[in-house]
Amino acid sequence: MSGMVIDMLKQRYSSDTENSYVGELDGISVYHPRSPDFAGIDDFLKIDAVNDPGGKTYRIVADGYRPDWWFNVRASNNEPLLRINFECSDPSRLQSGAKAVIDAVHAFCTKNGARVEIDSPGNLTLELA
Repeated sequence: MSGMVIDMLKQRYSSDTENSYVGELDGISVYHPRSPDFAGIDDFLKIDAVNDPGGKTYRIVADGYRPDWWFNVRASNNEPLLRINFECSDPSRLQSGAKAVIDAVHAFCTKNGARVEIDSPGNLTLELA
């Protein structure tokens, strides 16, 4: 189910109406808004040629880009959890932004027969019905 949730979020936030960049390093990461200075996510998340030349573990954010908000969703490696990390530059938008992502995940899982439980802030437990 976790893979299906990540695919749903990728499709949703890749749309032009969401105006966001979507990356697939360690689950899915979404950065909002897009900037005319950076055509795609690989333009502002640069590969660290010295420490991670394959760009498979982490990237360096290029100067000149700072998202208003971003989130990462990934499956836990050792628990049946979907971890959601949401950050934003304006603290007053944190609760509504994180709630929008959690609501989208909850609606998708309910529609597809999975039980969703908020395990702790930022962690969702998904169980197939």
